[in-house]
Amino acid sequence: MQALDALAGPDWRAVDDRWPEIDTARLRQRLGEFRRPSGARPARIECDPRLGLNVTRLADWFPRARFVYLYRDVRESLGLMLSRWLAADAPHRSGVTLADGRPWIGPLPSGWSRWTRRPLPEVVAWQWATTTTRTLDALAALPPERWCVVAFDRLLTDTDHEYRRLRGFLDLHRPVAVVPAFAAPGEVSPDPGLWRPHLDLLTPDVLKLAAAAADRAVRLFAESPQTRVSR
Repeated sequence: MQALDALAGPDWRAVDDRWPEIDTARLRQRLGEFRRPSGARPARIECDPRLGLNVTRLADWFPRARFVYLYRDVRESLGLMLSRWLAADAPHRSGVTLADGRPWIGPLPSGWSRWTRRPLPEVVAWQWATTTTRTLDALAALPPERWCVVAFDRLLTDTDHEYRRLRGFLDLHRPVAVVPAFAAPGEVSPDPGLWRPHLDLLTPDVLKLAAAAADRAVRLFAESPQTRVSR
């Protein structure tokens, strides 16, 4: 991620979170700096909301990359996002604000300008639904062996099995340079504590804005070949 951010330039997130065109020769040269003394390049696992808006570019830039869609209960996701918006931590570097002056928080999909004057819960539901839809659209266009799905609750309740499944899919038989922490110690899912504080904001009308994308994400677990793990 740092190499891509550096090559994209300091202003690449001024409009939205889609990465611009990057010279592949410069990208390969920059990635060569991360090789081990043996000449091998360590595997990396990256986890960032922006990745979902850039799947197609990443797949082109990294032909050997594989993608994992991590599904989480939509109520949890919206509750977490609302908490981050209300805390106003890490405003988006674009400087985009809502009509009430609140800074934009989290991923910035294209089309955001039509939503800056809408109530915050609707903005968050659109943000989640749009990011999810564009991620799934891009994944569906890839060969099925390049991506799979996993449920956050299964990672917590059947960790060993899911870990082995993902290691097999990702072909992680070599050292991993970076492994993100997907969960905090003692975390559970679904966790009503994440959305109950926002019940007055997550009204049925707001949830409807995210319903189609949430239903599509759930259906992935019943459809082939996304649940198949390459061997």
